[in-house]
Amino acid sequence: MSESNGTFPDNNTTARAFSVADGLELVYTLAVSTVGPVTSILVILVTIRTPSLRTPSNAMVAVQCGTDLVFALCVGPAASVSVITNSWPLDPAVCMVTGFLCIVCRVMSTLTLTLIAVNRCVVITTDIDMYDRLFTWRNTAAALAVFAAASFTFVLSCHAGGLEFGYLTSTRRCTLLVDTNSPGYIVFQCTSGVLIVTMVATCVSCYVKIVLYVRRSGAKLQGQASDARKRQEFLLTRNCGLLLLVFLVSWLFSTFLLLIISLLIN
Repeated sequence: MSESNGTFPDNNTTARAFSVADGLELVYTLAVSTVGPVTSILVILVTIRTPSLRTPSNAMVAVQCGTDLVFALCVGPAASVSVITNSWPLDPAVCMVTGFLCIVCRVMSTLTLTLIAVNRCVVITTDIDMYDRLFTWRNTAAALAVFAAASFTFVLSCHAGGLEFGYLTSTRRCTLLVDTNSPGYIVFQCTSGVLIVTMVATCVSCYVKIVLYVRRSGAKLQGQASDARKRQEFLLTRNCGLLLLVFLVSWLFSTFLLLIISLLIN
């Protein structure tokens, strides 16, 4: 790994004083790495332990929560250590592995959230029988397994093509390293950009279609449907929409906040 990138700085250099910006970043990191995993664990446990919630739709949500859990466990401790020490004092291999897993989780989340949006659109705007034929346990498990394998293989292939992971001094995070001369980096950025645009376009169109359908049919997303099954699906659709909104807002807020903190530090 090139030393010119400053990916793993010399820990013997004079340490910079811990500033207010460092404190704010540490508090934010600890809060996210605590609240996120706890919420994800609760959702997964409730889904597993409640027989009525063991459905393919809820399995998708549980998998998304599991992905968020892995992401938070990779980011939280590593980011806290780097903020406190203003460097990466641990083995560089640890940073590379956590950075790799974080990127895999990001790709997996993009695919899973898209599948959830399509799932909600089908169950609300089409016949329940058609939905049951499409989203069986077998089909859902196969789709999620393919997404997980594809995410891991895609990032690993890009890594083999030159995409590097390490400690980025500007953000003090273990993540992918910018190298515009690397074929792996270029392929990853182009492909992930297409995936993100596709996810946003698909999710927005699906939820807009759901809202328009509900308004035309006179049904209520609050659960005032004609039968228990539809009522349950309406409630889950609302929660999935909130999950997508939280994901997008958190993503944008985190990017903006880290940019501000980085400017304050530098």
